[in-house]
Amino acid sequence: MKAIRHFKNTLMAQWLLHALLLWVGATAYILLFYYYRIVDNGGYYIFYEDGTPFTLWDRFYDLNVHNFFWAQVLLFTLFVETLRRWGYEQRSLRSVLLWILFTGFLVAASMGVYVYIINGQNWKALSDPMPWILFVLYSAAYIVLRGFIRHKLYRKDVQLAQSAAHLESLRAQVNPHFFFNTCNYIYGMALRENAPQTAKAMEMMSAMMRYSMTVIDENEVLLSEELTFIRHYIELQKIRIAQIDAIRIDIMLPELPDQTLLIAPMLFIPLVENAFKYGISVDRPSFITIVIQVQGKELTASIENSVHAHVEADPGMGSGLANITRRLQLLYPTRHTFTITHSATAFSVYLRLMAAK
Repeated sequence: MKAIRHFKNTLMAQWLLHALLLWVGATAYILLFYYYRIVDNGGYYIFYEDGTPFTLWDRFYDLNVHNFFWAQVLLFTLFVETLRRWGYEQRSLRSVLLWILFTGFLVAASMGVYVYIINGQNWKALSDPMPWILFVLYSAAYIVLRGFIRHKLYRKDVQLAQSAAHLESLRAQVNPHFFFNTCNYIYGMALRENAPQTAKAMEMMSAMMRYSMTVIDENEVLLSEELTFIRHYIELQKIRIAQIDAIRIDIMLPELPDQTLLIAPMLFIPLVENAFKYGISVDRPSFITIVIQVQGKELTASIENSVHAHVEADPGMGSGLANITRRLQLLYPTRHTFTITHSATAFSVYLRLMAAK
């Protein structure tokens, strides 16, 4: 199935489908026009030397066998699809205009030479501007229409991805069991001591819950706020596992960066949560390393954790990573790198993206 989906997105697949549809449509139009002329003239008006009428089938055969109409359509649509793929989709208006003019000249020249050959080397056939004009008009209309449809579908996919992310945030973006267990631990700690640490832990949890509810309807949030949320999550996790000496946690988060940098909400927390959920074992040595860096508008995150054979894989882990991949493809299609590395002893993810301002 992946191979089929990949083929559908290739230039060759788009070109062949475009050529087929254009050939069918143009051939049908030519045959219908010829049929209309026959009806309008009260019968066949073109005959062979032996008096046999030039039928619709003869018109089709002459069009595609003698005049190689199918080959002209293939060449024509190849130029158009090349324009669309390497011009318009690169968001360069200048390259689109230059490609349209250049390939329009090539199409006009190739068609003109073809007409010149079949017209007994009549040089006047090369001066016909219609092939060039038709190519420019058709290319512009086709590229604009495809771009409009592509943009509408893209916006719809983004909205669906955001809706799914919002629902996931409400339901389980931060594991509710973590909140429950941490609250129990904080409650026990409060009974044992009357210290500011307890109040601080409760304050962090309250801020996390408030943030997770606030960003549900937001498309972008300040990167500084997202990093604060991650800090609170990690600090609470440290409180929960503070009594386990065999666990090593190395964290490197940047100081609050440029306050204007924006990022999609809840993009990192599933990765951090997975590290604590699957990388920690109460009876075996474990480690978690989280490094997040900001340089200008470039944001990089490297998260690695230990792997334990006795920990069963959660189906939600695979779907969670798939959802993150999908969100990155929709929200940062050309501005991110996301890789996953899995070995017998460690699991790591690396994310690099360009934040917005």
